[in-house]
Amino acid sequence: MKTNSKNNNQQPEASYATYLPYVLLVCCFFVYCNSIGHGFVLDDEAVITKNLFVKNGFAGFGDIFTTFYWRGYWDLNSGLYRPLSLIVFAIEWTLFPDKPGFFHFVQVALYTVTVLALYNMLKRVLEGTNKWLPFGIALLFALHPLHTEVVANIKSLDEVLALLFFILSTNWLIKKDGYSWQGCVFFFLALLSKEGAIAFIPVWFLLLVQIRKQNASHAFKAILPLVLTAGLWLLIRTLVINSGSPVVGYTYADNSLLACSDWISQKMTAITVLGMGLLHVLYPAGLSYDYSYPQIPCATFASTGFWAALVVLCALLAVAIYYFKRKPVVSFGILFFFATSFLTSNLLFPIGATMADRFMFVPILGLFLAICYVGFELTHDMHTRKAGTAAVAILGIALVFGMITRSNNTDWKSNDTLFASHAKKVPHSARAQYNYGTVLLTHSLNHNNDSLNRAFEALSLAHTLDPKNMDAISNLGIANYHLQNYDVAGRLLKEALLAKKNDDQIRLNLADTYVKLKQIDNAVALYKEALQNNQYNENSHGRIGGSFFAAKQFGEAAAMFKLGTIAYPDNAELWMNYGNALAAGSNYKEAIPAFEQALQRNPSQRMVLYYLALTYHNMGNDNKANAYMQRYQTGG
Repeated sequence: MKTNSKNNNQQPEASYATYLPYVLLVCCFFVYCNSIGHGFVLDDEAVITKNLFVKNGFAGFGDIFTTFYWRGYWDLNSGLYRPLSLIVFAIEWTLFPDKPGFFHFVQVALYTVTVLALYNMLKRVLEGTNKWLPFGIALLFALHPLHTEVVANIKSLDEVLALLFFILSTNWLIKKDGYSWQGCVFFFLALLSKEGAIAFIPVWFLLLVQIRKQNASHAFKAILPLVLTAGLWLLIRTLVINSGSPVVGYTYADNSLLACSDWISQKMTAITVLGMGLLHVLYPAGLSYDYSYPQIPCATFASTGFWAALVVLCALLAVAIYYFKRKPVVSFGILFFFATSFLTSNLLFPIGATMADRFMFVPILGLFLAICYVGFELTHDMHTRKAGTAAVAILGIALVFGMITRSNNTDWKSNDTLFASHAKKVPHSARAQYNYGTVLLTHSLNHNNDSLNRAFEALSLAHTLDPKNMDAISNLGIANYHLQNYDVAGRLLKEALLAKKNDDQIRLNLADTYVKLKQIDNAVALYKEALQNNQYNENSHGRIGGSFFAAKQFGEAAAMFKLGTIAYPDNAELWMNYGNALAAGSNYKEAIPAFEQALQRNPSQRMVLYYLALTYHNMGNDNKANAYMQRYQTGG
C-alpha cells in the first residue's frame, strides 16, 4: 500500500513536468516569431549579405576556417576568430540566398533549442528541487528583453551557438561527473562560436566544487581536458590571426572608455557600465543597439553611478563568498555572473565596445539562478511538488518580460526602424544620432523635405557630440548642400576631405558644392582626381563637362560628356549635353546622332527637338530644321 501511495503522489508531478518543455517552446516561438519577417540589420551586412566567403557557400568553408572573422567583408583584423556562425550563414545562404526570413527562422529555432537544452541542464544541476524552479529560470531567461538583440540580430548567432555548446558540454560533465571526449568536442565548438566561451572553464570548476560537491583537486583534474581543449583552440586562433593583416587597435569611437583621461577613470567607468548591465537585468528599460561615445560619460570619484555600482557589485561578491558553502547554489549563480561577464566588462582590457545588451546574454543566467533559488527558499516552495508563490511570481514577471520583448522586436525590422526608434533612447550616442541622420538624409533624396530637416538636426547633434567624426561631418555637409547652404556645405566637406584624402565620394560631393559656389576651377580639379581613380557618380561627367562648356572649352566638354554616355548609356541628359558640346564646337554631323540618342531615351525631352532644329539649320538643311522646329513648337 505504501508503494502504491508513493507512485500516486509522484504521478501528478511527472504529468505536469512532461508539458513544461512544450510551454517553453510555445513561449519562445510566440515572443520571437514576429522577427521572422524582418530584414538584415547592422552587422548582418558584414557577416552575410556582403561577406564573400559566406556567399560562396560550401566553397567558402576553407576561407572561413583559415581567416579572421571579418576577412570576407574587409581586411580590418580586429583579432576575432569566430568561424562557426559564418559556416551556418554560408549553409543558409546556399539554401536560401538573400532571404532574411529564412535566416531569422533559423535564429529563432536555434534560440528555442538552446532554451530547451538549458531547461534540461538546469533540471540536472538542481536535481531534487521543485520542478518549477528550473522551468522558471529557463522561462525568465528565454523571454528577457535583454535578449532581443541576440535573437533579432542574425549576426548574434555566435552568442546562441556558444551558449548551446556550453550547455551540451556541461551535460556531459554532469553525466560523467568529470571528463568526457564529447564534452571537449562541444566546448571546442563553443570556442569556435565565440572567444568568450573560454570563461566557462572557471564556471565548470565551481559547478563541480559547489554543486557536485567534489574536492578542488578532483574538480581540477576533471576540467583539465577542457583546459587542454582551450589551449588547442588558442593555438589555432593565434595562427589564424597572425596570418592575416596586422591587428588594428580600437578607438574611442569603438569603446568610449578609451576617451577617458587615465587608466583609473577607465576602470571606474568599466565598473559603472557593469552596474548598468546589472540594472538592465532587473529593470530592462531604455535598451538599445548602441551605447557608444559619449552616451556613457567617463566616471570620476564624484560619480554617483560609479559608487552605486561598486557597492552593489561588492555586496554581490561578498554574498557569493560568504555563502560559498552555506548556500552553494546562490553563490554559484552570483559567481557565474562575474565569471561570464568579466571578459566583456572592460575591466581586464578595453574591448571593441563600451556596452551591449548581448554582453549580458550569458551572465544573466547566473543571476536568475541565484534570485529564483532564493525566492523558492523564502516561500518554502523548494521541495514541494506544486507551483507555489515563487513560481506564480516568476510566471507573472516572465509574462511582462515576454510582452516587452515582443514589442521590442519590432524595432529591429530594418535599419530604418532600428535607428529611428533608438535615437531617442540613447540621445547622447554620436553613432546613434549619425545613423538616424543618415537614414533620414537618404529618404530626403527622394524629395522628402521633412526628412531633410530632421536629418540636419540629427547630424548636427552627432557632430556636436563627436566633432572628430568625419562621416558625420561629411553627411552634415551633404544635408547643408540640399538645404542650399553651399558655403557651410563646402567648409564641412573640405574638412572631411582633408581628414579622409582617399575618399572619392567626399571629393565628388565637394566638387558638386564648388559648382554651386561658381568655383569652377576647384570643381574641375576634384572631378578629375575622382575620375583618375575611376570613382564617379551619375552627376560627375555632367558637372565637369558643364564646367568646361561654361569656360567655352567645347572639345574638353564633349570628351567628358562622351565618357558619361559610356558610363551611363541610358542617361538622356548626358547625350543631349554631348550633342550640345559637339554642336558648339561646329561638329554638327556628330552632334545629330547624340541628339537622336537623347530623344530615343527620353521622347518627352522637347529641348532636344529644338537643338536638332538648330543644328540642321547650321548645317544648311532647312527642311529638317523646319520639321524639328514644328515638332518642338507643337509639343513633339
